[in-house]
Amino acid sequence: MIDTDSTDAALWRPARTLNDLGRLTAGWLEGSITYLPADYGDGPEEETAPLISVLAEANRNGYVTVFSQPGLAFPGGDAQRAAVGGFCDENLARRIEAAVLRTDLIALVTRPGGDSPSRIPVTIDGGEPFTWIGNPLDSYEISHHYGRDCPHALDALTAAWQVEVFDPRWGREDVLWECLTTVWAQ
Repeated sequence: MIDTDSTDAALWRPARTLNDLGRLTAGWLEGSITYLPADYGDGPEEETAPLISVLAEANRNGYVTVFSQPGLAFPGGDAQRAAVGGFCDENLARRIEAAVLRTDLIALVTRPGGDSPSRIPVTIDGGEPFTWIGNPLDSYEISHHYGRDCPHALDALTAAWQVEVFDPRWGREDVLWECLTTVWAQ
């Protein structure tokens, strides 16, 4: 368990905006910060290593990522769809949605306080669905996950749009990340 009283945990307390949270999340992804609210590790999973640069760039550009996974195929038929989810403002949500529109990627865009119509499995483990997207956090969950560590940012998070993007093709590694990179170039 991560020490929530550490110096790195204290870096999150003054955060107020999505930009503040994105800058800190980028630092966690790159290893300069060892604490991330609502996470139980001191750094990204090993499978995330190839995605760190694009995820850090996304966070620095206003898309505060809270979940990501690469597309992977495993022996025995298990697999992951490339997927990412996070918070952003309406303008960036629309830009991500527009970038995805001309691809076969799928974006689930939820306005503040909205509900997603369904959840979609993005990981198969042992032949069974294991990880899903399409579950936007409500204000209670946002407060539960972030209230202790960054209480001044709760208003920004509850007012943010939640955007999840996934590749419908199991195991495909590159299309999602290349598409997201085009959003920051606009």
